[in-house]
Amino acid sequence: LGRAGGGPSSGANNMDHFCLQIHPQDEHQVLSYLQSQGVSTGTFERRYGAQGFGNSLYVRDPEGNIVELRNRM
Repeated sequence: LGRAGGGPSSGANNMDHFCLQIHPQDEHQVLSYLQSQGVSTGTFERRYGAQGFGNSLYVRDPEGNIVELRNRM
């Protein structure tokens, strides 16, 4: 058997991202709120995920992890 890899270094993440599915919301209001709280955002885009296609947005949490916010519209 090969050796298992160690954990991430102190400056690295141990996953690509995780996804939070949010209740249907107006995407412009979500962006406006996040930006008013100092969160850097991109735009909602149509992506394929675990439950098919949907609009989602990527942000970073305070620890630098990537969080996908998926709108259930």
